[in-house]
Amino acid sequence: MTGTDAGLRGGMPAVDPQACNALTVTGAGLLAPEVQLQALASTAPVPVGTARSVNVDLVHPGGCPDVWQVGARLSPAHGEATLTTAANLLPSPGTWVNSALVVTLPEPGRYYLSWDVRAQVCATANYCTNAWVEAAIFDNATNGVEAGARTVCQHQFSKANDGTALQTCQSGSVPITHITVVTVAQGTRTLRLKGLFQNATTCANSSFQSATLVASRNYVTWFKITD
Repeated sequence: MTGTDAGLRGGMPAVDPQACNALTVTGAGLLAPEVQLQALASTAPVPVGTARSVNVDLVHPGGCPDVWQVGARLSPAHGEATLTTAANLLPSPGTWVNSALVVTLPEPGRYYLSWDVRAQVCATANYCTNAWVEAAIFDNATNGVEAGARTVCQHQFSKANDGTALQTCQSGSVPITHITVVTVAQGTRTLRLKGLFQNATTCANSSFQSATLVASRNYVTWFKITD
């Protein structure tokens, strides 16, 4: 045979017409296309699955040779959230208080989280104050510390004890960044921002009006870095 049906007796053989059959009858004989894989220069338009950190893309332009293009792209789970309601820490000095800023990590893997925390303390000093706000990240299910305490702001004043008072508000911000793992057994994990008001003021007649994690000024951004 020389690539034609000249050497075939009894005519061309029957070819199964199913679409999955690569054999094609042509005027020159049977055609079995060669398959070649080509790397993509950029992201392909057709993702295969959306649940993992790396998506594999397949494109089939066809032709002869029968070309399949294969590509891969990072598509990590990610998200962000904002504290919409202030967390009032003043009534419970020395106690970790829940804020409404929580994030649920949706699947097993390793995650990078970045929290921007802002707090404010307002007080009347007569004649001194010494108090501060701390923040930390806790596992919502176990109440275990996920990222340890940072001091966010401090209200500390000292003045002459002359019967006059000084009323001020002190604000501060601090970042909390950490890496967290969600195991297969856990499936998902929910983390929460908490605040703590500490008051070590010893001066008589000094009073505090507020100690809060400030609404609309506390944020978290997170993304998955490995499966």
